Amino acid sequence: MDIIKKQLRHGIFFTAIGQYAGVVSNFFISIVLSRILGPSVYGVLNIMLVLLPFFQLITSLGVGPAIVQNKELNDRDYSSLFKILFAISLVAFVVLGGFCIPICVIYLKPLYYNLRLFFSTLCLFFSGL
Repeated sequence: MDIIKKQLRHGIFFTAIGQYAGVVSNFFISIVLSRILGPSVYGVLNIMLVLLPFFQLITSLGVGPAIVQNKELNDRDYSSLFKILFAISLVAFVVLGGFCIPICVIYLKPLYYNLRLFFSTLCLFFSGL
């Protein structure tokens, strides 16, 4: 029983470090970007960044922890999961790209077109994979 408690504390400790390190790094990156970019460009960037975590949450579907917890998966299961997540990432890529077009038109900022490609391709698609 002591071993389980020790492993639980160890896991919670490193999970907390990972979570808070991400929050702190995002905070400092936001500070630097707000100084470098200026108000209008930084506002454009933040509008795009609001959408990104929502779509990343959809593409991951909590599959990572499920794979780790299930010890009975074979190579065929992994292949099937990869194909499913690839399809979901592809759909999310298209949806985010299509969703950003009205935002580009509403705000009349051509910068959104380039940001949409960057965020939907690099961030969203590869995080889903």
